Amino acid sequence: MGGSLVVAAERAVRERGGRGLLIETSGQDGFDRQRAFYAGLGYSLEARIRDFYDHGDDKVVFWKAIAGE
Repeated sequence: MGGSLVVAAERAVRERGGRGLLIETSGQDGFDRQRAFYAGLGYSLEARIRDFYDHGDDKVVFWKAIAGE
């Protein structure tokens, strides 16, 4: 179901002329599955901002270009 929601969001952004999507999540070990999920949908790691949320809790940003797909 999660993949279907992301694909629907990509389609909506594309239809409105958007070029891509950024997804932000935590860098904590407990978020390994979420990061793997986004990578599996074609999102690439764009940035890691150290200690963004708290000490030891980085912000991890994924990017996917969607224009012209």
